[in-house]
Amino acid sequence: MAELFTPALTAVRPPRNSVGRAAVDLLARRIEDPTRPVHRVVLNPTLNVRGSTAPPRGA
Repeated sequence: MAELFTPALTAVRPPRNSVGRAAVDLLARRIEDPTRPVHRVVLNPTLNVRGSTAPPRGA
């Protein structure tokens, strides 16, 4: 979607497959044990630098 704009927008892209797998895994574990403590999952997105980002100052 970000590429449809002029200039193309810089954006972060979440790892969709990993997000989906983690969601299904957490849901299955919660169904198996509803008293299970809250669990934090950290997934790192990638940064897609496009035309809307200027070069650093002084470069």
